[in-house]
Amino acid sequence: MEIKQRSNSQKFITFLCVCYPALWLYLPNIAIIYFHFSLKSLGLLLTVFCSIPILLLLSRNLRQFWLWNLPFAAISGFYTAYIIFYHDIPYEGMWFALWNASSEVDWGVAKYFVLYGLIIISGFIPYCLCLFHPIQKKIVFSHPFKTYYAFVSLLCVAFAVIITNYFSEKIPIQRVLDQSVLLQNYPYGMLGMLIKTKLSFSKSQHIMVHPLKRSQIPNGREIYIFVIGEAARYDYWMKVSKDMQSSLLTDPDVRIFPKAVAQANLTSLALPLLLSGTPTMDDALNHSIWMQFVKGAGCTTGWITNATEPFNYPAQNDFYDLNINRKAWAGFSGTTYDDVLLPEIERTLRQGPQKLCLIVHFIGSHFDYRVRYRADLKKYPVDQKAYDDFTNPNHVIAFRNAYDNSLIQTNVILQSIIAMLKKENAISFLLYTSDHAESFDDGGSGQYFHGNLHPRRTEVEVPFFVWASSKFQQLYPNKWKTLSENQQRRVSNIQIIPTFLDALSINDLPPYLAPSLLQAYQNDVKAVVLLPSIKLAPFESLP
Repeated sequence: MEIKQRSNSQKFITFLCVCYPALWLYLPNIAIIYFHFSLKSLGLLLTVFCSIPILLLLSRNLRQFWLWNLPFAAISGFYTAYIIFYHDIPYEGMWFALWNASSEVDWGVAKYFVLYGLIIISGFIPYCLCLFHPIQKKIVFSHPFKTYYAFVSLLCVAFAVIITNYFSEKIPIQRVLDQSVLLQNYPYGMLGMLIKTKLSFSKSQHIMVHPLKRSQIPNGREIYIFVIGEAARYDYWMKVSKDMQSSLLTDPDVRIFPKAVAQANLTSLALPLLLSGTPTMDDALNHSIWMQFVKGAGCTTGWITNATEPFNYPAQNDFYDLNINRKAWAGFSGTTYDDVLLPEIERTLRQGPQKLCLIVHFIGSHFDYRVRYRADLKKYPVDQKAYDDFTNPNHVIAFRNAYDNSLIQTNVILQSIIAMLKKENAISFLLYTSDHAESFDDGGSGQYFHGNLHPRRTEVEVPFFVWASSKFQQLYPNKWKTLSENQQRRVSNIQIIPTFLDALSINDLPPYLAPSLLQAYQNDVKAVVLLPSIKLAPFESLP
């Protein structure tokens, strides 16, 4: 019998049919490692490798394995395209949209919808064609092979945990696995994120909001706005405000607090503390948050943001968990300017309810500073070469100038929101602060950005001001007078929640809350900072 020799082209096609499905299926992991290459990436690859046996143990041959993965292969193109466009994995808020049809899905998805479709079709069809090649059935998985692979996978899990924990500045293992490894790998991390979001959504339907008694319910419309910025630093913010002659410095209805301290130097820590008025993560996850308080007081709640991860609140990571009636976010692209929020804010104020409590969370001055302001607002020159080269002697100057330009954008946004409130002629109260500040090699420390394990004070010294309408001041003259008297005191962002509740005339506050800035109190609040190591440090102990 004559044996036919396979040509080189046939061998290549066979090789391609074996390798291509794997390449297509795990392409998102290659993309995320490309944009976020670090030693953590090794842990990411290992978790992909060790999660394969989940379906491998159910498969007799390679074809069955690829068939089991068919649903993941179908959306691998979308996932990869998303990472290429936004340099990050799809955040949980977007997955939540799958379970809640009333959510406003980001315009960015629609913008690239056709391109997503082309990428998916061009890659998924060859994946399916490869499954029909005879070699797929010839590669059989024996029981010893499955046992050996499962054992090696367990070793990979252990190694991944060790390296990710070691290179994450001793952040607790659970947080490392949850945020940095397990939920980033594709496809099993994505599946885990979907399940987590679905469970969170189901659980959130049972959240109870306990009614709070208001000692005084004024007639007329009330608007309370909590504006949360990103990475704004007080001394730079004040300098820029003076340079641009910001109306915030001359508005008689604005009260600026020059000695305000953030509660943490990372958004993932600062935001839960801001919303709960508590000092630690354990407290934040076990107490009511701002939206629950004000909703219990009869307010309709809202959240408007353009942040990449608009909620960023552990275990309460969707709109229903946060007890929000109206929700809107515009863009999770890294170059979305904050002013895209203004039309939605104006529409909410104009069409909004009689009692509105609104959170506005914008990207602010978060790195990359160059994409945080529009060209017409540029006031400080930025040397692009020096900006990109840490060894350039003018690098810090370029960084600071770009950062200052981003603060101009922040000032413009804040001035615009206040102008909108003035038009509404309502009983209005606005408070602005930043979740944390920023470092620029201060004192030759070598520290940049934020989230440093041992931060300097400048990394948590944030701008903080209150604006109130004339109607609010006339209704509560003693409170406004007391707030003005508290301006020069050392204050902490932990006082924001009780201040808002006091503005709503809720007097029976939980005992764990700090003093309200609308009330007289004897001793300054001891400002403490929750470090990335999840340890509390007194502000005065920071260099």
